[in-house]
Amino acid sequence: MCALGPGIWALPSVWGTPGSWQCFWWWVVAVGVTVGSGDPWMSAEACPSPCSCSSTRISCVDPEPGISSFPVLQSEAEMENITDIYIANQSSFSSINDKDLHHYKNLRNLTVTNSRLTYVSKLAFQSNLKLQYLNLKDNNLSSLSWRIFKHLNISYL
Repeated sequence: MCALGPGIWALPSVWGTPGSWQCFWWWVVAVGVTVGSGDPWMSAEACPSPCSCSSTRISCVDPEPGISSFPVLQSEAEMENITDIYIANQSSFSSINDKDLHHYKNLRNLTVTNSRLTYVSKLAFQSNLKLQYLNLKDNNLSSLSWRIFKHLNISYL
């Protein structure tokens, strides 16, 4: 929209006055910024169907159909923006392997609860240097090596 006078706004006319192209350009920029920054949810294609996603969070709590491994988003850039992953009630989720969290470089909070987690690799968090909170409650872990966490500054385990 372009200001025509105090309190008067109108959509730009492509074929209108000489300054209308400039007005149209600013309108395109304003709409693009509003749309790009106003919707924190990812497109449906970017988020795996059993989960819900925002630009910084992945949540997988529905047991049907459930997940068996960490969600993989469409691009590495999307995964690098994720700071929080919440996984619960997943009967097929049993391990955290070496490369499962490799692209989640800005991950700060990870919750995997009430699932069938039995194994966490010693290299599982090698790329997650910002990890501060880890909740693995109500799983089937029989042991967990301290070496997994020695390079991290975890405040809650």
